[in-house]
Amino acid sequence: MSHVCKAILFTRGAVLSGCLVQFKMLWLLF
Repeated sequence: MSHVCKAILFTRGAVLSGCLVQFKMLWLLF
């Protein structure tokens, strides 16, 4: 796996986990 592919997968994973965290926070608020 190339360096660029790893970077893309890492950033995509970080974005997805960030969205999940925000969703959990919204779920707790409502």
